[in-house]
Amino acid sequence: MQISLSVVLPGEPGSVPVARALVRQACEQLGVEQAVAERVTLAVGELAANAVRHTGSPSFEVRAELDGRSGRFTVLDDGPGLPEEVPTPGHDGGHGLTIVRALADTLDAGRGPDGRHRVRITMPLTARETLPR
Repeated sequence: MQISLSVVLPGEPGSVPVARALVRQACEQLGVEQAVAERVTLAVGELAANAVRHTGSPSFEVRAELDGRSGRFTVLDDGPGLPEEVPTPGHDGGHGLTIVRALADTLDAGRGPDGRHRVRITMPLTARETLPR
């Protein structure tokens, strides 16, 4: 089974839990293990939170394509894009992209053909095997 979704949400803090819930529900529908679904939800939630906090965009879009083995998640907004140098995590935040980079297999950011800023990540939807000790 495959699930694809796209939703445009207001660029306000109350939209972040909505984005998280939609991705979590898609993972649950596909039978993704809870620990994996939580990592996916965290990563997408951080991207949504960044779109709300840092872009000044009146809305943002979340797209998700899941097939049970992997997922591709995209957040689009009308903001300025990522800074050339990502701030070092500190007291005022700065942890979001660090978290996303640690969780995602790939992270790609730039302008889409429509001129909107786009951050796309891919993540496995299966538990990663642990290495023997």
